[in-house]
Amino acid sequence: MNLREMAAAIQIGSSRAKVDDFQNLPAELEASVEKKVLLEFATIDLMLRSGANSAQGLDPIPDSPSETRRVAVASTEPLLEALAEDSNAVIEWAREAEKRGLVAPPLALPGIIQAPKRIRGYLLPVLGQRGRWLAALMAIDLEEEETTLLEQAQADPARFRDFLAQEYEGMSWQQRADAIRCLAISLSHLDVPFLEAALNDKRKEVREAAYSALVQVLGSSQSQEISQLASPLLNYSKSMFRKSLQVEPPEPDSLPKNLPRSGNRAGFGPKALALYDVVRFTSPASWQESAKVSPSELMDMAGKTEYTDALLFGWMEAGLRFGDREWIDATFRHVRQAGFLMDFEHWPLLVRRVSERVFDEVAFAKLDAGELGPFLVSVGSNRGGPLSPQLSTSIARALPLMPSSHVAWRELGYLLDISALGSLSTPDGADDTLTKNLDRLRKTVDLRARLLRSLESL
Repeated sequence: MNLREMAAAIQIGSSRAKVDDFQNLPAELEASVEKKVLLEFATIDLMLRSGANSAQGLDPIPDSPSETRRVAVASTEPLLEALAEDSNAVIEWAREAEKRGLVAPPLALPGIIQAPKRIRGYLLPVLGQRGRWLAALMAIDLEEEETTLLEQAQADPARFRDFLAQEYEGMSWQQRADAIRCLAISLSHLDVPFLEAALNDKRKEVREAAYSALVQVLGSSQSQEISQLASPLLNYSKSMFRKSLQVEPPEPDSLPKNLPRSGNRAGFGPKALALYDVVRFTSPASWQESAKVSPSELMDMAGKTEYTDALLFGWMEAGLRFGDREWIDATFRHVRQAGFLMDFEHWPLLVRRVSERVFDEVAFAKLDAGELGPFLVSVGSNRGGPLSPQLSTSIARALPLMPSSHVAWRELGYLLDISALGSLSTPDGADDTLTKNLDRLRKTVDLRARLLRSLESL
């Protein structure tokens, strides 16, 4: 409503006076939410007193429900800033707030509700009761992005099994294969009958997904089958002065019918491919137990054979598949030391799963060798969280000495632990490029620090 309409409303029932054409209420009246609300109610009151009729057929606005969790009031200011500028910082804050059982402050709710779909899913756990109430008033469907099968399996494996029991038969073959792969993240012996039945599916993709899951269940017939096939492939000899590894790859035709095949890989012949396929589905601990040597020793010996890549990549994938931390750490250390190109499909998952101790060990070695920049570029956002405080501080201090073109500045803003903020200083004589990059990096880390520290006071 503009001032002319308001003046006309006031004069209903009396002699009219001409009112100049004013613009809408001036901007200074938007000083606070409270003032806006009072002005709106005052305007409505004047209209009603002047005889204006209320709109008919509208339901009253439902009362806001009481919030059942604590509200992160102290996060209001940095969270509003982050919602306007930096979605990654908001996601990090939301994860930490959820861990602490907190919900977003009221002023941030509209920004969260209207956040882009690609990040809104991360923010829903901190929306709270009032946030969902507000979303309903704004006619925004928060459930419009259906959770994926993987998200359902990760959130509640038992409930996901019940879901499969009811919905599996009605799924397309692509959905059946995806569902089985998702089930594999939390397998038990209870899943064996279901998976063995899936081995009779008409589609090869479904059968292979089921077999891949079954080899991970200790004691299953498929696990025993692959172990028997793998047993004679590697022969170890050990003397006082020498250790060696003899490799006898399997014949391609000897592999189980439903064992997933990797297809063509650069530099792999048919026997190397068959060896790789068996190794990647064999529990890596079994090699260690039979050889009585460490994973690192096995990898060193594998490096002297003609099947180096087939064994190393197979062990890396098997370590990830079976969740074997010792093998994950060993393969991460080995592929970095050996200078492997990090363009293979399982590198991001390896970066995420490797222990902090081994990651730091490799990173500090790269730092000392002047190769940290390219290493961090290969890591990118795959680590899934900040680096250790010690490594972050060392990186922050070394940044001015690195060529700016070798640094992934944006990713680094989320890789550094916030404790490194005090070490991000611009040296005297720095060029404009380095100065701008360090300024942006400090701004990113400072915003993250303010967001996370705002939670500590609650």
